[in-house]
Amino acid sequence: MNPQYIKLHQFIHTKIEPVIAVLLILYYFGLNLPPIIGTAAKYLCYLLVAGLVIINFLTKGQKFAYVATRDLFPWLLLGLSFASILWSAAPEYTSDEVEPLLRASLLGAYLATRYTIKDHMWLLLSALGIAAFFSIMFAVIMPNYAIDFVSNNEVSWQGIFNHKQYLGRQMAIGVITCLHLFLDKSKHRFLLLGLLFSFLILVILSSSKSALILLFFSLLLFPIFTLLKQGYRLKVAISIFAFLIITSIAILITINLETIVVDILGKDLTFNGRTTIWSLALEKGWERPWLGYGYSGFWTSDAASYILNNTWAVVAKSEGERFHAHNGLIDVFLQLGLVGLTLCLLSFLRLSWRAINLIQATHQREFLWILQFLFISFLANFSEIRTFIDGGAMWVLYISFSFLLGIWWKRIKSPHRNYKKQSYVENKKLMQKM
Repeated sequence: MNPQYIKLHQFIHTKIEPVIAVLLILYYFGLNLPPIIGTAAKYLCYLLVAGLVIINFLTKGQKFAYVATRDLFPWLLLGLSFASILWSAAPEYTSDEVEPLLRASLLGAYLATRYTIKDHMWLLLSALGIAAFFSIMFAVIMPNYAIDFVSNNEVSWQGIFNHKQYLGRQMAIGVITCLHLFLDKSKHRFLLLGLLFSFLILVILSSSKSALILLFFSLLLFPIFTLLKQGYRLKVAISIFAFLIITSIAILITINLETIVVDILGKDLTFNGRTTIWSLALEKGWERPWLGYGYSGFWTSDAASYILNNTWAVVAKSEGERFHAHNGLIDVFLQLGLVGLTLCLLSFLRLSWRAINLIQATHQREFLWILQFLFISFLANFSEIRTFIDGGAMWVLYISFSFLLGIWWKRIKSPHRNYKKQSYVENKKLMQKM
């Protein structure tokens, strides 16, 4: 084979592809882009995802198929979303919006096929580092774009994202990722410290109480890694994890109950809070309990008219924005019914179970990182974040982690290896040989 071709292939494989992956992850986090730029970025994203997936499938088709079948729950959710076109209350919206969900799922499968868990850490850190840099830069040069000046003289940063909650959540994930790489004795420790400080500052500046709670409780998961490494029983770690989830949910709901929407003109709205939204949404959900109103089919149909016209949701409607229940699990129930909600919960519990078992079996810190990501992505559904089944970066990473955990789960079941005695380098070589 031509040496120049080999060199070009290696350059694309090791330099160009990771850069594209970082930019795609950044885009999928949901950037606040002007309409023209947003449209151009969307179609460019489509081309890049299609190119990466097709090339990867043609060159590593067997590996791609193997990786993409390590966990069937994501495909069941995706299949249910596509099938919901048949019963959707707004089939035109469902048919349009399941396509981006498919692309995000394929991107997740590509990432799982192409990169190790440690590689995912660096890719995610690079994307969040870029986001932090531009969020700070635009806050300085274009404060009206990056900072939300609310009516009661409070200031909350949203950076380059669409909402302060997204900035807070993304930066919280960045803090966790930095800590893991720093504790892994990376040679880039000064860079990691700088990023860690920047992420922490942005979490605080976002004024997102939910993000602070998610960060705080995800940090409390670090003792699970220590306990499992020291040989404590699995039930101890699971009990701690369950306790933290229940406590976090209780605190997040309590905070959200106290939240009252504030008008952009500085006048306090007298509409009811989120509890009324949740109550009315659940009432509508129980009218079609099993399969829901279809993917993206509730808030875009007449079924939501009463809620949109008789609660503070009218503000979003008047501004032409898509409203949501401010609770991801309720939104899943509305869209895909009890079937979809059950699949989501079973998938989360299964992945958490696998991550905890893999921590115990391998003593690898990367699985704690995935567990913390699952923790944050699940609990974020109880704040202002829309459901993670929306084709965004959280779904992309969720898909990728599902397949990676599936690969490692099968590996630890092999009777021929003792993974506790293997280094991460050895395990990484095994992954690359697949």
